[in-house]
Order: sequence, then C-alpha cells, then structure tokens
Amino acid sequence: MNLRITRSLVGGMAALLVIVGTAGGAAGGVSAAELGADPVVADAAVADAAVADAGDPTAAPAVAAAVVSGPTPTISGTARVGVPLTAVAGDWAPAPVALSFQWSRAGAAIPGATASTYRPVSADAGLRLTVNVTGAKQGLTSVTKTSAPTGNVGRGTITAVTPVIVGSNILGRTLSVTTGTWTPAPVTFSYHWKRDGVFIAGATGPTYAVTVADIGTHVTVTVDGNRPGYLVAVRTSLPAKAGK
Repeated sequence: MNLRITRSLVGGMAALLVIVGTAGGAAGGVSAAELGADPVVADAAVADAAVADAGDPTAAPAVAAAVVSGPTPTISGTARVGVPLTAVAGDWAPAPVALSFQWSRAGAAIPGATASTYRPVSADAGLRLTVNVTGAKQGLTSVTKTSAPTGNVGRGTITAVTPVIVGSNILGRTLSVTTGTWTPAPVTFSYHWKRDGVFIAGATGPTYAVTVADIGTHVTVTVDGNRPGYLVAVRTSLPAKAGK
C-alpha cells in the first residue's frame, strides 16, 4: 500500500489530500493526475502522523479495575473510658474478603489499635473516635471505609469498695484505714477524717490519732479514688469502734 499526499487549491487555499492506494494505482480508482494535483510521496514521519490521527479502530476499550465492595462500618457500644467498643464491618464482596481495622482519635490513628474492638483510654476522654475498615482480596483493588464518629468519649467509672477503719476510738490510739481493692488499678487515694460527719481540720492522711474531742463521737473516714480519665469515686467508712 502507498500513502500519497497531493497539494491542491480548495476555495483559493492550499490543502493537502491524503490518498491511500495499491502499489500500482490510485485510491478508489481516481489518480492524482485526475484530481489535477501534483503528487508528492509523503515521508515516513508524515505517514505515521496521518495513521495516528486516524486512530486504531481495532483497539479494545479500557476496562475499569475490579475492586472489593463493602458498607460503611458502624461502632457498637458506649463511648466511655474503659468500656469496649466494637467495629461492625458488615458484609463485603466478593467473599471472602480479608478485613483490617484502624481506630482513630480526633482523626489521628491510634498506635496499636488495629483490632475489631477497642477499649478507650484516658487520652480519649472528651474526644471522638472513628474506625477505618479496609477490605482486601487478591487480584482486586482494596477499599477503605470510615465509620461515623462516636460522641465525645465520657469518663470511666471506678469500681470502689467501702473502706474499713482499723482500731478503736480511744484517746491516744491511732486509727488507720484499709481501702480494699478499687479497679481499674492503679487508683490514687485521698483521705478526709470526720467527727460526727464534720471534716476534722488537717486530718487528711491514711491514719488518724484520736484526741479528747473525739471521745464519745462517731469518727469516720471518707476516701476519694482518682484515676486519669475516670470520674472520682467516693466511699465513706462506718464509724470507728467506740472506746472502752
């Protein structure tokens, strides 16, 4: 096949006409001479450009990459320090799809929080949590979906027990308090000794020396339990044993 280009005047302006024909003849049975033009054999560069402009009608259409699909995950549970939350991933396709998780605090990934469950810590108090779920399958493009945020994470609750006073309310004796086990540990304690329900000035340690003013009264101690990210827990003992 020969690719020939002729120059001709069309409407008073020079134009190029590309003629494709067999080795021995003109295209479509019309010779260059019949067109009244002076044929010029196109060089290889011009021929390549002409073919490129025409496009390749046999080329296959582009096919979009196949991807996994899944719903937007949700978070189940109460957003509170110390209370577990669970990511509900939903059904992904085509099954089976491998799922991975990443929890975030105020939009920043939490190091190590890559399980389907997460127990908020003190650093989460007052902030919102989300979880990213990524679905992966060999041969397909992975997809990541992000849950809606929780409400602001509330402070946790300390499980406390009633403290016990050791010793008797006898002049000159020293009383002490046993707090028992408060969870989750560690919990920091503070103490407030009372006489008939009224705070005793300066009596803020784990022990208390009985004075004359205490004889015949009810001496108790109130213990406060503190832990970052948790509400303060308060418990008051029964009165110390009366002196004899």
